[in-house]
Amino acid sequence: MNGSSLFATSAALLLLLARAPGAPEPGPEQRRLNFFAGTWSFRLDMKPNPFGPGGIVTGTDRNEMLPGGFFLVRRFETKSPVGDIRGLEVIGYDSEARAYLQRGFDSFGQAHTYRGTVQGDTWTWTYEAKAGGQLYKVRITLKEASPILQIYRSDISPDGETWTTVLEGTLRKER
Repeated sequence: MNGSSLFATSAALLLLLARAPGAPEPGPEQRRLNFFAGTWSFRLDMKPNPFGPGGIVTGTDRNEMLPGGFFLVRRFETKSPVGDIRGLEVIGYDSEARAYLQRGFDSFGQAHTYRGTVQGDTWTWTYEAKAGGQLYKVRITLKEASPILQIYRSDISPDGETWTTVLEGTLRKER
């Protein structure tokens, strides 16, 4: 069996299993991701930091839930002082880790994994990134201000204790 027919057979089997009686249903954690579905435009103020110069960051997120309702796919386009960036992310809930995981890839050749939690109307995402040879902890906070407005803030820390805000702004849902 060649690679393409093996892939087609595997895909067909997975589709049949997904439609089988007793197929899992999304839980409240997965349904929580529906807030992000839709097209969002954003404008953020970036302060000079180890990752780049200050300036305005604008862009668009196009987010949709995958069939089945377990994962959200985010496609983004960003204009920033460090250049234009496009990317793709998949966000889901890991019940064993009791956390949301966001895995993404962008046009700068970067791959990343964020770990997220939500309490009330506030999402917190964390990861680590290097700039200038130093490792920084990064914390992104998204507050659901309304069904069509998110308040965004990104902070960095060299030690996990002293935090500096490097990016702030809003995302507005267009549709």
